[in-house]
Amino acid sequence: MSTRAVPIRRRLISMVLLTSGVVLLVSTAASLAYEYLTYRQSALRHLATVGEVIANNSTAALAFDNVEDAKSILAGLRAEPHIAAGALYDRQGRLFATYPLAAAGIPASASVSPPPERHQYRFEKGDLLVFQPRW
Repeated sequence: MSTRAVPIRRRLISMVLLTSGVVLLVSTAASLAYEYLTYRQSALRHLATVGEVIANNSTAALAFDNVEDAKSILAGLRAEPHIAAGALYDRQGRLFATYPLAAAGIPASASVSPPPERHQYRFEKGDLLVFQPRW
């Protein structure tokens, strides 16, 4: 059937539907991208805040070499169900205390990374790793 044989009404409806479909697809893609990026930023801000609170609360435990107080401070991470692991390191970078992975029901694949020299974060295999130095 040639384009001249197709009624104008049908052509207009087809153009409106095509335009509406493209606009719907573009707006959905933009909305999903925005949600993805804002979720990552929100999660980063939240974990950075939690890291700062843990860092501030643990200075005395680290200064007085009190491992039990450090473990008690890290035990507060149980209130955040999405936090899989936590650790405190001394000034020399040695592991001082860890958030109990097995007790929280976290799989053995979750681990605590060695500390970097500065504050940083990275997304790794679907996880967000935040390092919050205190010194």
